Amino acid sequence: MALTHNKIANAKPASRDYKLFDSKGLFLIVSPAGGKSWRFKYRFGERERLLTLGKFPDLGLVAAREARTKAAELLAQGKNPAIEKKKVKMQRRAASEATFRKLGNEWLADMKPTWSLSNYTRVKNRLERDLFPQFGSIPIGDIESEAILRALRRIEARGSIETAKRVRGYVHSIFKRAKGERLVDLPILMEIDEIKSALKPARRGRRQPALTEIADIIEFQRCVDRSTSNLLTKLASRLLGLTLVRVGVLRAAPWSEFQGIDWDDPDTPPDQPIWRIPASRMKLVVEDKDNPAFGHDVPLCHQAVEVLRIIRMITGSLPMWIGVQKGPR
Repeated sequence: MALTHNKIANAKPASRDYKLFDSKGLFLIVSPAGGKSWRFKYRFGERERLLTLGKFPDLGLVAAREARTKAAELLAQGKNPAIEKKKVKMQRRAASEATFRKLGNEWLADMKPTWSLSNYTRVKNRLERDLFPQFGSIPIGDIESEAILRALRRIEARGSIETAKRVRGYVHSIFKRAKGERLVDLPILMEIDEIKSALKPARRGRRQPALTEIADIIEFQRCVDRSTSNLLTKLASRLLGLTLVRVGVLRAAPWSEFQGIDWDDPDTPPDQPIWRIPASRMKLVVEDKDNPAFGHDVPLCHQAVEVLRIIRMITGSLPMWIGVQKGPR
């Protein structure tokens, strides 16, 4: 005869455990201390097994029958309900330990080999400043899109509109990784996508067209020469105009990259002077920085050689741009 709620509630403890049977393998064990626990008896792999479902009254009669039905469905699929229960428990434990900070740091570690050091540092600093303090310690599966939007609003509030958009992209990538590990579901990814439309539009940047006319370039250099910048800064500006390299490449150039110039005898004509910039110093994806084919050779005109000789007279064999400023004041 199937159990009823009243029969279970009124069951009194005895000197030893005893069972109250329901149906289809479900029964209740009543302990001498008065505890009542649900069990499901089943056969798997030619062996009789028991699955603990929960305690009464936390797990009522209806809920216990539902749990038995789910276990029976697993059996029909050829799965052991006890093993599946352990898997669920492990997944829940993993999910509780998978905080946003943990997943964010793992994502950073994965991306680091594909980024330049400066980009990695920039992204890491943004996460640590703008996201980790807000919800870094929360399991990633418990974070709602509203909390993400609030964090992005704080970034916007300090005027960093474009940064807020970039940080949203970082969050999306971290959650995408979490979905691959079955820590979050698809809806949260869709909500993070929708946040894009809730962010402020980027401000239209001020145009800074390149100088393409010789007269404009000469006038620009005259402005630099009249500025209060030091001599090395003014010479750097001239060399930049004569070689058309990136500013960062110019500022970090070692003397060893300049070839075909006799530094000890300024009267010796240069022998096909050239500036050989290795791939490691070029703006490239990380995997190309070790490929010599991506180096950049810059032929040096005689004016560029003259500028270099003057710089050499000032700095000697020391790094070229000691004391150089970032630009004219």
